[in-house]
Amino acid sequence: MQVRIDANPKVYAFEGVGNRSDRYGRTRVQEIGADRRQESLISGFGVGNDVVDLDDPETATEGLNRRFDRRVFSADELRRLAVADDARTLRWTLWAAKESAYKLAKRSDPETVFAHSLFQTDLGEYGCWTVRHGEWSCAVSVSHEGSAIHAIATPDHCDRQRVITGLGHVLEGDDPSARVRELATKLVARHLQIEPAVITITAGEHRIPVLRVDGQPLGHLSLSHHGTLSAFAWMAPQG
Repeated sequence: MQVRIDANPKVYAFEGVGNRSDRYGRTRVQEIGADRRQESLISGFGVGNDVVDLDDPETATEGLNRRFDRRVFSADELRRLAVADDARTLRWTLWAAKESAYKLAKRSDPETVFAHSLFQTDLGEYGCWTVRHGEWSCAVSVSHEGSAIHAIATPDHCDRQRVITGLGHVLEGDDPSARVRELATKLVARHLQIEPAVITITAGEHRIPVLRVDGQPLGHLSLSHHGTLSAFAWMAPQG
């Protein structure tokens, strides 16, 4: 069964590299991939994303253990929840922001442990968030579309311009892991102006997904799914 992709998925500025061959017979994608294959190992690059489906029963307030909030949120976040007009939406927005930040932090330091309350959120101007973990911090943007809360973490807010995202639905009986990979493959191929068949997505070191074009790692990929929703974020290489 096919993933049903939301109309007009969010796509951010990226100049497609196409698939033209240079005079040495290498495609532009292969050339960039060769130049950037080590980029995912360099601190300061990468992307993380997380999606929450508010229609999923797991997000119901009455189903939460009473200790859940105290385990997950900092004292400041608990105060914000206590006075929020819509505490349920804020709770899962904070959760998604923390999850996306953790996935980004894990790229820089594989030993990072997801102790939820240690990832602390601050809301800045224009709906942009900052998530801090000790001395480390990252920028997080959060969108709300229907029942979906989609959080995307990047090293800095300006890096958000390099990120392509997609939001899809997983139909009953589908494998959500397969469907989110299909979604990412289709939309990244469209932007690179290449055939989806040359793109593969595999689990790399520490189970971080790796997107490859003709076998060469390209950019940074983050996958997520929850309930009936799937989402991805792909950061294009610099240059």
